[in-house]
Amino acid sequence: MRCLMKTAAKLPRGAQSPAWRLWASALSVLLLMATSAGALAAVINLNPSMDNMMVQENVGNSNGAGSWLITGNNNQGTAGQSRRALIRFDLSAIPSTATITAVTLVMTNDRGKAGTQTISLYRVTSEWGEGSSNSNADPGKGAAATMNDATWAHRLYPSPLWNTPGGDFVATASAAIPVGNSAAYSWTSAQMVADVQQWLSTPSTNFGWILIGNEGAKATARRFHSRTGTTPPVLQVT
Repeated sequence: MRCLMKTAAKLPRGAQSPAWRLWASALSVLLLMATSAGALAAVINLNPSMDNMMVQENVGNSNGAGSWLITGNNNQGTAGQSRRALIRFDLSAIPSTATITAVTLVMTNDRGKAGTQTISLYRVTSEWGEGSSNSNADPGKGAAATMNDATWAHRLYPSPLWNTPGGDFVATASAAIPVGNSAAYSWTSAQMVADVQQWLSTPSTNFGWILIGNEGAKATARRFHSRTGTTPPVLQVT
């Protein structure tokens, strides 16, 4: 609007006609619509609104309030026992008409190991919860689930159950990266942009992502700070 007024001030008097004023008003409306419906002007950084960890061999355990999220297999048994992490972000701070152009999830691995393991993000398709369970004393084992915790069996403890134990999610990963030594790691992709755009347009479908590591071998687990940890995950949205 300020630019438009400056332009009008430079026009000759004859241009200040009713027709010109009608044209100027229409242009102002179009400019405002373009601004409100266009891409975000800056990066918005969001911490998770919920996260949790699920434990394969003990379907009644969870880690809703704990400081870590573990994904991948431990070194127990013949093939290892799996852990999966769930993470969700509240997007209400972003205008529902915004066009998303870039999305990056940053998480900090604080227990690096030699070599790398692929950690993949999948869009979750069912509601899940975060209770007050806390396994900080032994992060890899989880703790007894509390009301509304997500476990390997339950979406919202003590009911309902997942359609498939271990979580309900789409078949194709939204992003996948190798994770090795202790460091901050970033997932970013066109599919993650599509995921966030969908959640923004239809908030009722926002169930976040599930992080799944290498479940085909032993000792592939990677540990990340949760939203209550020292360095919480950050979703960067542009």
